[in-house]
Amino acid sequence: EKHIDDICLIRSMHCAVPNHPPSTLQMTCGDPLQARPSIGAWTLYGLGTENQNLPGMVSLCPEGYPGRFGPRYWGSGFLPGAYQGQFIDSQFTKIEKLIDNIRNGQVSTADQKRQLDLLRQLHTEHVRKVGDEGPLEARIQAFDLAFRMQMEAADVFDVSSEPESIREMYGDTVHGRQLLITRRLIERGVRFVQAWTGKGIPWDHHDDIMLHKRNAAKWDQPIAALLTD
Repeated sequence: EKHIDDICLIRSMHCAVPNHPPSTLQMTCGDPLQARPSIGAWTLYGLGTENQNLPGMVSLCPEGYPGRFGPRYWGSGFLPGAYQGQFIDSQFTKIEKLIDNIRNGQVSTADQKRQLDLLRQLHTEHVRKVGDEGPLEARIQAFDLAFRMQMEAADVFDVSSEPESIREMYGDTVHGRQLLITRRLIERGVRFVQAWTGKGIPWDHHDDIMLHKRNAAKWDQPIAALLTD
C-alpha cells in the first residue's frame, strides 16, 4: 500500500485479437500476429548494453517458457540475432541449473579462448569469400558472450551474497529471488529484464477468478521490496 502512489496503472491497453497468446505477443512485440522485434530487443538495439559480459536482455520465468510463443517474447525479429534476449529458468538457485553449460569441465579457459579465436578467424575467411551472414555472426557472438558470462554470471545470480535483511525483504520465494536478481542484473548494466509469473498462461482465469488473488500475493512483497530497494 505504501508504494501505490509510485505505480502507474494503465487501463487503456487493449488488443485487437481477444485471445491470450496474440495479446501477449502484442504486449511484448507490438503486433498480435507477426514475430516482430520484442520491446527488449528494440531497447537494446537503440541504447546498447553497458556490460559486455552479460546479455543485454534477460527474460526470467520459472518452470519453463511463458505464454504460447515463448522465445518470440524476447526475440529479435528482423533485427540481428545479437539483440535477442537470454531466457533463464528462475525456479533454480544453482548457477549450473539457471544457465545451461555455464561451466566447462573438459576445456580450460585458455583453451576455450583459443578455440573462439580460431572460430573468429574461420568466420572472417568465410565472409571474405562469400559475404557476411547475419545468423552465423549472431551465433559466433553468442559463443563469445557465453565465454565471457563464465566470468560474471555466477556472481550476479548468486543472491546469497546479499545481506540477510535484503533477502528477507524480498522473500525467500521464486518471485522474491527473481526480482532480487532483476535488481542485480540492472545494477550491472543489463539493459532490459522481463520477469514472468510462470510457464504457460498462469493469469488465465476462465473458471477461477480467485487465481488473480493468489498470483498477486506472490508478487506483492517482491514488488514492494524492489520499489523500496
